[in-house]
Amino acid sequence: MAAAAAAAVDVQRRFIHENADADLAFLLDEGGMSLDLQHDLVQAGFVNIRRFTGMADTRVDLRAAAVATFHQDPGTPAGRLQAAILISTWETAKEQLSRETVLRAEAKALQQPRLISNQERVAMRRVIEIRAGRLPDSEVPSAEYLAEKMEQLEQNDPGASTLDSVVSLADEQVQLLDASITPSGQIQVLRRRSRVRLPANSEELRIRLRVEGNTWLFLQTRFLNRTWLQGLTADCWGRYTDYFTGPKVMGLKLAEDTPLNPAWSTILGYEFQCRRAAFELVKNSGLALTDALRQCVRDTELRELHFTASILLGSRGAKRQSSGSPPKQQRPHPKRSNGGSKGQGGSKGGSKGGGSKGTGSGKGGGGNRGGQLLSKTPDGRMICYDFNSPKGCTRPKCSYAHVCRKAGCAGAHALQACPLP
Repeated sequence: MAAAAAAAVDVQRRFIHENADADLAFLLDEGGMSLDLQHDLVQAGFVNIRRFTGMADTRVDLRAAAVATFHQDPGTPAGRLQAAILISTWETAKEQLSRETVLRAEAKALQQPRLISNQERVAMRRVIEIRAGRLPDSEVPSAEYLAEKMEQLEQNDPGASTLDSVVSLADEQVQLLDASITPSGQIQVLRRRSRVRLPANSEELRIRLRVEGNTWLFLQTRFLNRTWLQGLTADCWGRYTDYFTGPKVMGLKLAEDTPLNPAWSTILGYEFQCRRAAFELVKNSGLALTDALRQCVRDTELRELHFTASILLGSRGAKRQSSGSPPKQQRPHPKRSNGGSKGQGGSKGGSKGGGSKGTGSGKGGGGNRGGQLLSKTPDGRMICYDFNSPKGCTRPKCSYAHVCRKAGCAGAHALQACPLP
């Protein structure tokens, strides 16, 4: 008998979490509502907060519905208690819906993603942890990143984000603010997008992709009507990550005992292109995300364009250097040449601009601090030069990547603050 009762309880809980939005399930459970009443509400079609708040106009109507529709006997203490819990939860849901409507309108007016409330985020996290166990903060998406992806989901326009913008709760975040003046003369303060350092090894890549996967699993609990999210599990993202850190990409070998050791930037770039192609398949072909990810890692054209070709080009450059042939000398840029107007090969111009002062880390060489400076991130985005200059970037909506230009860093800081030598 006890085993049968426990099985019935598990069936009811599974039905609620599979059919009701995470925020509604959280409200019903937090208020102390009985599992039978929760099950009856969800089974009747009240699967989200908007429907739940529209169930009645007044408390009197709701109390009558509790008696007539959900069979809560007001003559018994248990029935009266459940009716009271239903009313209080209904009022809380109405207040939450009102606040969310105001926040959504303000976010659209400011062209900013709507921040997710702590209650919404906790509700999503609770549903996922019921399925898979406790999650550390390093694998839970931040409220800012979750809000960004929720906006894409609401518009049914999902996209791939670069891994330096996949931020977790455990990542240190500094809220950067930009101020601008609207045409009406008002001062408008906007949040700048938070970024973190790109993964530097396979373990960091695994954690970052786990955050990305959990982001969509969190949103899956809220958007049950998105068919392309159905069937998505943590194992799906695990298999996707294993492909890039396994023998077919990171551990690729030319022969049995000859590892190829592809460049880390090539692996990151290839992963991003696969993820971007997967979301294009979701939007244009109607594939489920789990099927799109599986198809992209098997796509030979993607592999040749963004992985194999990069390895071949890199190996050819290495052979050219090992053969002893000197690299071709590039003609110096006129603006960076200190040789003056007497030409680039003259003795006077060469003595001033062609020495070590012009190409080293001093003033004449552009101040590269002794290391190579990059113009693009490993995934191909252009790096903002103003962000890496002493004055900083002043554009409110900069389309370039705000990362360090120093080779091997790509951190979310300017070149002057780079900790690398």
